[in-house]
Amino acid sequence: MKKELPHKTTLAHSCLLFMGILLVVSMLVACSSQGVTTASTQIPLPKILGSGTLIYDGRYVVGTKGGTFGMHMVNAQVGWGLHSNDNGTHVTLYRTTDGGKSWKHLSAPSGLTSTQFDFYGFDETMAFLIPMDSSSYPHPLSYYYGTTDSGATWQRRDWPTMPALKGVAATFKWTFLDHNQGWVTAVPNMTGGCGCGDVGKPKKPVDFEVLFHTTDGGQHWQKVAQLPSKYEIDSLIFTDAHNGWLSAKIDDPKHPFPDPYHYPSTLFLTHDGGHTWTQQSLALPPQEVNRPLNIQITFSTAREGSLFVGFLQEGEYADAIKTYQYLPQADGTTWKVNGPVLPTASDGTYVDFTRLDDTHIAENGYGYSSLLTLQKNSWMGTPLPSTYHDFVVQMFSLQTGIALAMVSNKDSVVFTISNSGKTWTKVGDVPQA
Repeated sequence: MKKELPHKTTLAHSCLLFMGILLVVSMLVACSSQGVTTASTQIPLPKILGSGTLIYDGRYVVGTKGGTFGMHMVNAQVGWGLHSNDNGTHVTLYRTTDGGKSWKHLSAPSGLTSTQFDFYGFDETMAFLIPMDSSSYPHPLSYYYGTTDSGATWQRRDWPTMPALKGVAATFKWTFLDHNQGWVTAVPNMTGGCGCGDVGKPKKPVDFEVLFHTTDGGQHWQKVAQLPSKYEIDSLIFTDAHNGWLSAKIDDPKHPFPDPYHYPSTLFLTHDGGHTWTQQSLALPPQEVNRPLNIQITFSTAREGSLFVGFLQEGEYADAIKTYQYLPQADGTTWKVNGPVLPTASDGTYVDFTRLDDTHIAENGYGYSSLLTLQKNSWMGTPLPSTYHDFVVQMFSLQTGIALAMVSNKDSVVFTISNSGKTWTKVGDVPQA
């Protein structure tokens, strides 16, 4: 009997060891499964606010009783609106939270009672009112009003300044990541406005263009750097606190544009919050030999971006442009053209492109809207059907959108759009000031 004890002990140890192995294996399987679930569940990236959207814009305005109405929807439910009388001397601000079925009147700051201003919407709760000086070339004044509580209150903020800008009319370009962090450039206005140059004369260089940064929604601004471009920049956007893009015109005496005063556009990239910038090259589409004439930079999140790049058509002027879409590559510093030229419904000079996904783009202009689809390396354009001549459209996805249209006798209404633009359903009337 005593000789059997070692055998029983060994058997018991073996059973315990086997049970331990089973426990460890089951824990590893559980952890692995949990890891797969976590990896497959991605937290959505925050939306980049960018420069906001000008509410009263030719692409978003229709006629209505007593004037015109402009609208921009942040999403399918929340949007901003502005009604202007026929001569533009009286404007009224609105906001909707039910997709345009009803509109709430917003009180503008008393400081804008007799001042013309532009209205920009950024997201559901943030908007800017930009006072304008229209005595000569229209340009912003040195301050603006902002709201982050849906228009319930407006706070006056000053644009940044420096000794060289004191007493000088300036032009500002802004971009925001969120309600707190943003950047703005300041450049002195040139004779003729914005350094754009007069017709028949070379483009005018700017004395300087300075970049400023805020982390408290514009209460305070810190100077970052002087920008490297010889001419005033065209667009600016940051994808996070460090990385940003800008586009600007450059000198290129060898470019074969028909008009010698059409300057090519190029990209600059920063990785240090705007302190230093490096010029970036774009690979040209196979059909193009000229440098781009203009570059529109768009980012909805840090990973979802597009360039819409315009090239002059051979033998034509700047009002005949071929547009291509570029998508960012995984390295975050290069771009690749996405398919052939876009079959745009316009001449490319006054159009708004919205990237819906990698193979779908919404093209919106005044009185027309199209869905562009990439199939077998070819873009196909499908106009959205509408029985109204005076209408504007915003698409939120391939299937859904919203429209503002004048239906009859200057009665304007809001429609929801479904079924890839084929179905229009009336939501409500626009407000009458």
